[in-house]
Amino acid sequence: MRKPSSPDFDPVEDAPHHMGQPMPFWFVAQALIEIEECSGKNSQTYVKEIIANVFRAAIAVNAEELPALFYFFIVKLAPEYEALETGVGHELVLKSVAKACGKSPKQIREQFHKEGDLGVVVAVGKKSQNTIGNFFGAVTKVKKTQGLTFSHVFNSFTKIANMSGNSSMQERENTIVRMLQDGDKDEAKYIVRWLQKNLKTGAAEKTIISALARAVCYTPPDKVGVKK
Repeated sequence: MRKPSSPDFDPVEDAPHHMGQPMPFWFVAQALIEIEECSGKNSQTYVKEIIANVFRAAIAVNAEELPALFYFFIVKLAPEYEALETGVGHELVLKSVAKACGKSPKQIREQFHKEGDLGVVVAVGKKSQNTIGNFFGAVTKVKKTQGLTFSHVFNSFTKIANMSGNSSMQERENTIVRMLQDGDKDEAKYIVRWLQKNLKTGAAEKTIISALARAVCYTPPDKVGVKK
């Protein structure tokens, strides 16, 4: 399966999911990793192509996810007129990272001051957890989750935004912690960055719009193949 950065990317054959199924969140995270690696005078062209290929995979396999994917990449939940925000601040994200990584808020705060990016902090914490788990082995067998899907992540963001009442802050924290625990280190990194409104793609909103236009042009919704 070719990566989203491949010039030969096929939105049907290279999509990581089957027709009508939700897109795995790791595929979106992989695209964001590739975007971070882009550099040089043509970097924005490469960024646009990578994002366009993610959109193309959605169009070809599960077009219902396309609007949410677009809003995800521009770090919004809905059109501006809906004024829908997660209401999640830095401290809440920091506490969630601490719980997901099994560390104290003080330890996470110190790491944040060193790294300057809570996304990197949670990725390092998740990697350390995996290393320790592999070293000692599993004491008991735990049923593995099937992995995060993009729809689950974006719907969780929307759910967080709609929470209200006296227990809403705790509910927001619990929802974030569950996502961070269920995701791998890269998925967790971009969940945290999205919640902090900075995916660090270097792409302006007009670049995302251009990528969407390219995707629709390259992969018209009524002219895609079938992946069974």
